[in-house]
Amino acid sequence: MKVLGWLALLLLGGAGLLAAAEPPAKCGVGLRSHRTERFSPLRPAARLGAAREAAPVAVDGANVYLTPHFRVLWGHRYDSLDPQWADPDGNGVPTWVEVLAAGLESALATQRALGFPEPYGLERYYLDAYVGNTGLTVAGVQITIGSGYYAYTEIDRDHRVAYFVFGRDYAAHTGDELGVLRATAAHELFHAVQRADYPWDDEVAVPDSRWRREGWWFEATATWVEELCQPQVDDYLTYAGRFLGEPERSLALMNGAREYGAALFPGYLWLHRGGAALWREVFAGSFRGGLEGSLEAALKARGGSAAEAVAAFWALAADPASVWPDGARLAQAPRLLRVAEALPLAVEPGAGRRPERWGASF
Repeated sequence: MKVLGWLALLLLGGAGLLAAAEPPAKCGVGLRSHRTERFSPLRPAARLGAAREAAPVAVDGANVYLTPHFRVLWGHRYDSLDPQWADPDGNGVPTWVEVLAAGLESALATQRALGFPEPYGLERYYLDAYVGNTGLTVAGVQITIGSGYYAYTEIDRDHRVAYFVFGRDYAAHTGDELGVLRATAAHELFHAVQRADYPWDDEVAVPDSRWRREGWWFEATATWVEELCQPQVDDYLTYAGRFLGEPERSLALMNGAREYGAALFPGYLWLHRGGAALWREVFAGSFRGGLEGSLEAALKARGGSAAEAVAAFWALAADPASVWPDGARLAQAPRLLRVAEALPLAVEPGAGRRPERWGASF
């Protein structure tokens, strides 16, 4: 499909959704003001190695699986007959835990190779990953996570280290539970990487008013990192399909789903506007000068602008197969109606279809 510049006139709507079921909120970081699963800051434990400590001390009756950079902890309340929680090799570590640990280590290797900063606190501590709803108790509090989340990342501010809480069962949302678990590990780990430059957990440094404007970028980039680390999983496609079905809504809207579908925009920037180098520049300047200013500066250094990149992105979204690796599977892409052959072209959308900021009404 050929699109002449950005003069494509698109018919809003399009094909049916990729999945009829409502997807989970995916990650609890984005909706931080709606979370209830927080618990007290952790305390460091005995040193386990020359350069890394473990946290916390007060873990009651936990099972622990240690890797070079992570500790996965879980309780004793799970169904050992569930294939995801079986222990086929008899080493005392359920499949769910082994896959989670391997996913975290694999994601760390990939993100390091791309030149991103170290996850927050890793230079000193093991990063803890707690499997919620297994009866695990930390600092006297039972670790739970709502069924509407896959996982979330938190920060122990006292000791300056990130940690994670994962669900124990994704069957309500996907038929590829272990694949989604690996992708989610990459997503959550990248939130710890983002924290190296941007204190997203600090509600004084980043008040809710700012987070509502900028938080979409942090969820969208973490979702695209799933594709970089686990390209065969493609859990993001359900969110992306819904996202493309409502182009008039703001690119920056956070509603528990759209920010994940917006992964297509940083994915477009990654593939066509500078890759990891551009992302690193945006992250490095986003807290000091604001996300939009940092994005503008990074694109200007490459001969573009944020407005131009957003316009190009939406025009190309009419033919996603030509842009994104999995674009042919995006059934909800806006459909091309015709291409404007001459100027001037005037289109006045109805009030309900006028685009919000960084949205599009074609």
